[in-house]
Amino acid sequence: GLRVVLTLALFVISYLGLPIFESVQRGQGFWQIGADGIGYHEAALRILDAWRLGFDLPSTFHYGLDEYQLFRNFGLVVAIFYRLLGPVLLDGLLLNAWVGAVAVVPAYGFVRRLADRKGARLAAGLIGFWPSSVIWSTQLLKDPWAALAIVTLFACLAVVWQGASAGRTLASRAGAWIGCVLSVAALTFFRNYMGYI
Repeated sequence: GLRVVLTLALFVISYLGLPIFESVQRGQGFWQIGADGIGYHEAALRILDAWRLGFDLPSTFHYGLDEYQLFRNFGLVVAIFYRLLGPVLLDGLLLNAWVGAVAVVPAYGFVRRLADRKGARLAAGLIGFWPSSVIWSTQLLKDPWAALAIVTLFACLAVVWQGASAGRTLASRAGAWIGCVLSVAALTFFRNYMGYI
């Protein structure tokens, strides 16, 4: 709820150009704190045009001084989402708010497997309400997706680590290994250096 309210408030302030934090507004719902979001939005629109018109895109897209790699970057995820619901920036922002909030679930599960319920609640609270996590999830950025992949990787690693000693079935351990692989693949997609690590 906090992320949705903050997302809506920041979007409306920037979209209408209200006199609140004017120096960091980029207009049209964008903010300087999430300036890459403009590039991802524009890249997604170009990808949608290519899909609609049936032509190939160049491998990169330049927006200002930044370079976005089409079909290998967050713009592709945004384009897929826009293809499903229409190219509305606010929908993408609300999806990011939801993804940022969902990261609480594997964080709770990870710590719950290794500690007690109190520790798990503390971890979930920190992931859910950490100021930078909340702010980044209100913008059209890949950070909430990378955070979700990280905590999911940790949760899957906890299952793998406990293994048979915790009474885990072969199917749950295999599922955890698959979860680890998918999480690392997602990390590599969203933040390639983190996947490599």
